[in-house]
Amino acid sequence: MRKQLITTICVCILALLAYFGFQIYQKIEAKKVFSQQIKSIPKTNTFQWMSKQVPNNDTPTIILFFNPDCDHCQYEAKAILEHQSDFATTHFWWVTTVDTLAINDFSKKHHLDKLSNHYFAKLPAEKVVETFGSVSVPHIFIYDKTGVLQKEFRGETKIEALLKYTNQN
Repeated sequence: MRKQLITTICVCILALLAYFGFQIYQKIEAKKVFSQQIKSIPKTNTFQWMSKQVPNNDTPTIILFFNPDCDHCQYEAKAILEHQSDFATTHFWWVTTVDTLAINDFSKKHHLDKLSNHYFAKLPAEKVVETFGSVSVPHIFIYDKTGVLQKEFRGETKIEALLKYTNQN
């Protein structure tokens, strides 16, 4: 009886180890897929643009995942606006999962709505995960003029770093 109990416990432990090992393997494989996927800038039709004008992909592009209520995102917007002349040939795609009204309020509050190289888009959360994997806010992807990923930043990022990877500095 005791031998059966020990055997059962060992089998259960092995089954749990196999299950968790498989879960870890799946997460690693998913990360590999997303890291390959984000190496190229997503197609513009992936996003729900807030304006009729859709950006082209022939200039360096910075995709910023943001939330209008995020203090770090507001800092990024302010800093980018202060250095707008340094980013004259860079497109900014401000992407969020929130509603259109909040997006418009954010763009107006930070005076980004008047700038021709700033584009705002909504992307449902499930589409964000499909396209970019797990992202936090702010989360920044910098692509060169050919659409190849140059750098990815998680969290608040200094302007100097953005300039470095858009070849502006």
